[in-house]
Amino acid sequence: MDKLVELVKVQQRPGEGYRRCFGSNCFDLWVWYSEDRTLLQGFQLLWGDNTLAVTWSMDGGFSYRRISDEGFGMKVTPLLEGDAGRVHPLLIPLFKRCALDIDKGLTGFIVDKIMSGANITQTMIDAAEKEHPDLPEYLIRA
Repeated sequence: MDKLVELVKVQQRPGEGYRRCFGSNCFDLWVWYSEDRTLLQGFQLLWGDNTLAVTWSMDGGFSYRRISDEGFGMKVTPLLEGDAGRVHPLLIPLFKRCALDIDKGLTGFIVDKIMSGANITQTMIDAAEKEHPDLPEYLIRA
């Protein structure tokens, strides 16, 4: 499982705050801050070959959606579609393993928002890890 690595040349657009992007073979993570970089305003964590996304923002709260780039044969901007169902509890330990090299405060913030938004408890994570001790990546390839 690859670790998330921060991309250093992320395009910044005036008036849209400050963005950071991290990538690996398992996840892509976008994080956006206020213009002065003091307030974390949201994040989007993508996986499953970029077909699933957990999004949290100060304005919009938490969502878990499928991503579609169906363009009737044309390449189009991917769109968030309807509810993707229940976030699997193993997403948390998988994300933590991939995020070992990024800021612990940021990782903790993201984990907390996913757990609270998806109603995942540590007991659920422990049970899922006991059932799947090798942390199957089928979850990521969903």
